[in-house]
Amino acid sequence: MYGTVHSTVEVSIHDAAEAFLRFKLAAGRQVGTIRTYRSSLRAFAAYAESVGIHNLSALSLDVAIRFVGNPSHAQGTRRQHGICLRSFIRFACRYGWRVEVAPEDIPLPPANPKPRVILTAREVRAILATCRQSRTAPRRHKRDRLLICLLAECGLRASELLNLKLGDVILYDHHTTVCGYARVRGKGGKERTVGFGEPTRRALTAHIIAWPIRQDNEQLFQRRQGGGSPYGEPMTLAGLRSMLIRRARRAGITKHIHPHIFRHTFATQMLRSGENLYITSKALGHSDLRSTETYLHLSQTDVEEASARASILNEHREVWEL
Repeated sequence: MYGTVHSTVEVSIHDAAEAFLRFKLAAGRQVGTIRTYRSSLRAFAAYAESVGIHNLSALSLDVAIRFVGNPSHAQGTRRQHGICLRSFIRFACRYGWRVEVAPEDIPLPPANPKPRVILTAREVRAILATCRQSRTAPRRHKRDRLLICLLAECGLRASELLNLKLGDVILYDHHTTVCGYARVRGKGGKERTVGFGEPTRRALTAHIIAWPIRQDNEQLFQRRQGGGSPYGEPMTLAGLRSMLIRRARRAGITKHIHPHIFRHTFATQMLRSGENLYITSKALGHSDLRSTETYLHLSQTDVEEASARASILNEHREVWEL
């Protein structure tokens, strides 16, 4: 527990926020996480300035509560601001800066999880079918097929996928259920390995042949040859999103498509196939099982069908005629 720190060290909110962001970046936080922290702290600094507060020592619990509970923000945004502000205050306490607010006193709006939208097996196959060989841009089709295979078969985060290098993927010489694996660097710089099967192995082989990627430290996924990098320009998150949306529309899919929908689908499929929560958590790269529980989605249809299958009356057909 962190309490208030009655120190004589004064620091402005702006300077403290910049130090906090540098600390998180040095700790290996993902770029997306840093971007979220920066957005919340900018909003907090602007709000504090609007009520005449410039130094961290002048911050009161009442001001913090009003900022986090701003009714003009969506509930998810308010929760994001609360999590960020708590972490920021803990950081300030650790470094001995004068602060009059205990982080635990800042209320955290409850999470409001939305139902997870997932893809069916038919929809995934339809998206992959748009990557078949064509006369126009065959290299790009092979790259896109591998991207989709790794998302669907390994449940990778977009950042994990785009940061893969050639040396991170290993193919087995023998053919078993697992044809190879990828070394993935997840949140906080944590590494894990994820296995893949025959569809991804074939897509990987075709991709490596099509693209001039030869060194282990080269980015596996590139936009085009040339550019500022000696190995070509790495594919961007915006490029990945755009590609998935374009191919989904071409496949006739109207769902909101984004890279993370494949992760939701992967997690749900693991649960449906009978895997336990611990194995699923390891596959997703979670350090806390509670995080995995928020990703796993069972539709109401799944629950209804499971209840029907478990009915004791299924074993006694004669009761149907009562």
